[in-house]
Formats: sequence, structure tokens, C-alpha cells
Amino acid sequence: MKEKRKFPRIKIPLCAQYKTADIQPYGIPAVIRDISFEGVRLIVDTPREISLNPKAHLEIIFPQETLNVPMQLVWSKKHSLTQQEAGFSLINPPKKYRDLIYNYIS
Repeated sequence: MKEKRKFPRIKIPLCAQYKTADIQPYGIPAVIRDISFEGVRLIVDTPREISLNPKAHLEIIFPQETLNVPMQLVWSKKHSLTQQEAGFSLINPPKKYRDLIYNYIS
């Protein structure tokens, strides 16, 4: 199978908040399982369906700051009634995002 990713995934746990227009302002707590310069894989504890919401975004909580990035669902998989895993492509992530990831894993 041909790899479609441009950047390698880095296994690193980070706290995050998955947010859409209908679950504002708090969002759903999530843990980033792995991350790259253009995407993330999340573990989300919620019975709510993760949908193809075009206005979804992710707050990634780095130790020094929180970054808010728009994203698009690529795939999702339900593990139990309350736990799901999902892959997201980040939409136009700012350069600052790449710098934060690089500095965090270095």
C-alpha cells in the first residue's frame, strides 16, 4: 500500500479539545495519539458521533500555549460506546504550528 502522508507521524500525547459549532464553547476533551505537520490522530471519549462537520477545529494544548487549528475529518473508528479514534487533516496550519511541534518533540 502506498503511503499518502507527506510528513511522518510522531507518537506524542497532547491534550486537546475537539470543537464544532454545536458543542461550543467547551468542546470535547481528547488526547492526541500522534501528530504530524499536517494532521493528528485523536482519541475522543464521547458517545457523540464525530462527523464531517466543515466548521470543526482543534485546540491543541502545548505546555507554552494553546493553538487553535481548523481541521477536516479523514476517518473515524468507534472502539466502544464512549471511545472513538479519528484522523484529521489540518486546514492551512500556520507556520507557528510547525515550530511548536518541532520545539516540543526536540
